[in-house]
Amino acid sequence: MKVKSELLQNDILLLPYHTPGHWVIAIALMEKKELLIIDPLCDEIRYERTCLRNWRNFIKRLTSKSSSNWNSKIVPHPRQSDGHNCGPLILKFAETYLQHKDFSAVETTQEANTAFRRHIAILLMKESGNYFLACIVDSLGTCEDNMKSGTLCIVHFITPKKTPIEKPIV
Repeated sequence: MKVKSELLQNDILLLPYHTPGHWVIAIALMEKKELLIIDPLCDEIRYERTCLRNWRNFIKRLTSKSSSNWNSKIVPHPRQSDGHNCGPLILKFAETYLQHKDFSAVETTQEANTAFRRHIAILLMKESGNYFLACIVDSLGTCEDNMKSGTLCIVHFITPKKTPIEKPIV
């Protein structure tokens, strides 16, 4: 199948893994045949064997070849500072790896997590094809400026039906 063969032509594959109530990410380095395991709570040993086994089975099904030459690696990284930001943090780890191949710069403070959630919200709205019309706050400025400063921003945007909708960004 064309999709299967195209998938394996990538240098890096990002593999989010959800367990009940928690997100972990594996990063497949195709040329090295290495699976990097990143758990925001730094409990990778708990997921390493399962992620590697599932990945090897997936590769074997796609290629009909042995996948035993794949290995896993636990990568040092900053630990999640709370119990509810694992989803955004795996996205931040993925983004940071793709840009810098280093996790040490990832900030996991509550302030950094809030800023990254806002960054995600802005990207999603920009990429959705909707347009920002106004940002209702005490001071003038763009929504991005207000979100960076931590100001609650009510964003008006137009849906494809041209109906104004108000959505708070927290």
